[in-house]
Amino acid sequence: MLNSIYKREDIRGTFHEVLDYKVVEWRDGHVLMELEVKPEHRDQENFIHDGILSSLIDIAGFLGGDWSPDGPGRSVTVNLNISFINDSKVETIIAIGKRTQNTEKLQFTKVDVLEKETKKLLATGQCTYKILSPDTKDSPGVSRRY
Repeated sequence: MLNSIYKREDIRGTFHEVLDYKVVEWRDGHVLMELEVKPEHRDQENFIHDGILSSLIDIAGFLGGDWSPDGPGRSVTVNLNISFINDSKVETIIAIGKRTQNTEKLQFTKVDVLEKETKKLLATGQCTYKILSPDTKDSPGVSRRY
């Protein structure tokens, strides 16, 4: 189990780095992430943008189901079902991802995104990922642009 903030080295120069989330807890079947909301994470009315919530759900779903002592495994999102419950203007939100089921080739997780202080539910998601073998170089179904 990871008790301190886990810094992912594999995200430099990616959208993950733009989000700038922290993995606070990470163990088999569970992840707790935290995001300090920045101005670029907000919409025109200063609410947290639903795209930010969606991204956190996808990432927390992946990490919540795919723990290993060596870091995250490889998978690709095949289904993401999100319900937006409340809007918010708070400064800090959390995402809690939990594995609900694994098969040989698929991983299923549930994620809640909440205000950190009040625990008000902002969004919830059901996620499905195709598990890739460790030696997979490219994500299937994703074409490369050169």
